[in-house]
Amino acid sequence: MSRCSFLTAGCSINQTSAPGTNAQTVCINTPITNITYSTTSATGATFSGLPAGVTGAWAANVVTISGTPTAGGTFNYTVTLTCGSCTTENATGTITVNANNTVSLTSAPGTNNQSVTVNTRSPTSPMPLPAQQELLSAACPPVYREAGPLMWSRSAVRQPPRSVLRSIIW
Repeated sequence: MSRCSFLTAGCSINQTSAPGTNAQTVCINTPITNITYSTTSATGATFSGLPAGVTGAWAANVVTISGTPTAGGTFNYTVTLTCGSCTTENATGTITVNANNTVSLTSAPGTNNQSVTVNTRSPTSPMPLPAQQELLSAACPPVYREAGPLMWSRSAVRQPPRSVLRSIIW
């Protein structure tokens, strides 16, 4: 038998941040809510699976995962504690990072600058009004990447919240 089979260096890791912080969803370039764990009898900690822009630290028996993710995707992370020289203890979680929605002009040039009246659409409009309204309710703010203005009118669609309107126009 090995030396380790007789030793049990019992260390532990317990989540101390709010419930659900170990399984959170954020938009890209938006800080995560810090994830914290308390540890006992650990001699070190390593981190794997964190998104770019998010880091893990272990000091004074506290693990802290924090930062601002800069890449989209689903990231299953693992915190591995070293418990003496023979054993480890793990904690896992998931950080889902949604990319910002993008709006690109796919219709003919000039169709991004038109006026419509209530409950109507231009014959050259690339999508009906309900789809435009659905776009405004997306989880992450849209980012307009086409040259030229994107104009909304109170008579064209229900007025979006100012934060969404700023995201599209500015």
